[in-house]
Amino acid sequence: MEVNGIASERDHDSTHESRESREVPTGPTILPSADDMKDRIRQEMMKEPCDVSKYYHKAGFSRWIATHPRFEQLTLVVIALNALWIWIDTDANPGPVLLQSPPFF
Repeated sequence: MEVNGIASERDHDSTHESRESREVPTGPTILPSADDMKDRIRQEMMKEPCDVSKYYHKAGFSRWIATHPRFEQLTLVVIALNALWIWIDTDANPGPVLLQSPPFF
């Protein structure tokens, strides 16, 4: 209700609420709501971490090697050295193909 050109708070609130209810999308949206995203993140955090060693045999030399922490560290060292060698080979190798490269490469 408007008195002397001034709308009452009740009219303003009801107009504001009706605008908000009209702006809410009813169909599929591009992005999920914040609550849906938070729920999905909580569910992902509660999942058990992936551990492939649970599929290994219960005992044996191969299992011991594969589950030993040193084996994981050694594997990462080999990967790092391989990346280092690829960098050296790419930057320092003067030959356009392997057959034209010096024996070092």
